Amino acid sequence: MATKKPRYPTSIPFHYMGFDWEIKFIDIEATDFGETDSDQKEVRIYYKNRTEQNVIETLIHELFHVVMFELADSVFHFEKERVYDKEENLIRLTSPRAFAILRDNPDLVDFIIKRVRSL
Repeated sequence: MATKKPRYPTSIPFHYMGFDWEIKFIDIEATDFGETDSDQKEVRIYYKNRTEQNVIETLIHELFHVVMFELADSVFHFEKERVYDKEENLIRLTSPRAFAILRDNPDLVDFIIKRVRSL
């Protein structure tokens, strides 16, 4: 008897803002359709008994969580009473983007380092 092919791949790696992420498709029923773990850089999609439309919408929903992973805390947990939060939040918003430029462009990094060393 032929083995039934899974509806979705086990995982799909992807990159966002210089970080390695992974989407995991899990064939279980769960209360949540999906979840995003920004510490582990992992998106989990639970697809058992879900329609294709539900799964794809859930994937898009979770990818929006990925996009917001360093933005939401800076925006929603800002404490106006503490002036230093403004600087900290600005750095939270910009440091992952600077990391992405450096990680995703090693030739540019080499160019800059060579030029700085020659100064």
